[in-house]
Amino acid sequence: MILARIKEGDIKAFEGIFRRYYSPLCWYAAGITGDTASAEEIVEELFYVLWKNRERLQVFQSVKSYLYRSVRNEAVQFCEHQEVKERYRASVRTESGPGYSSDPHAHLEYEELRTLIRHTLDKQPRRRQQAGSPRPTWLRQPKRT
Repeated sequence: MILARIKEGDIKAFEGIFRRYYSPLCWYAAGITGDTASAEEIVEELFYVLWKNRERLQVFQSVKSYLYRSVRNEAVQFCEHQEVKERYRASVRTESGPGYSSDPHAHLEYEELRTLIRHTLDKQPRRRQQAGSPRPTWLRQPKRT
């Protein structure tokens, strides 16, 4: 059995599995991730871990099934991680609207300017306030929930 030989450190047996399954596994992972570079990385990592942990390896099905299931799991996990990263980027873009800055000094300056403009508008005569256009949304007080 080929797994027994790999467990014993037979590099030729490992190379045989690598050569036989590397390309098909990369195609399979690329079909899931949509990215060939990430797919190759996933498959390479799988074979690295397989060799590194060969002595503790416990495969209860065929080598082919084990490899494809492992690649599928890693590819799905990669996609989930990409979705989390994209949601984070979207939330950063949302927060990056007017007045948002990761620099606390810039944010403080913005808030001070916003307050100064709001007070200036509040001091205008009532008729002028009513005749003018409504305040820009960025000057309005945020609704508290």
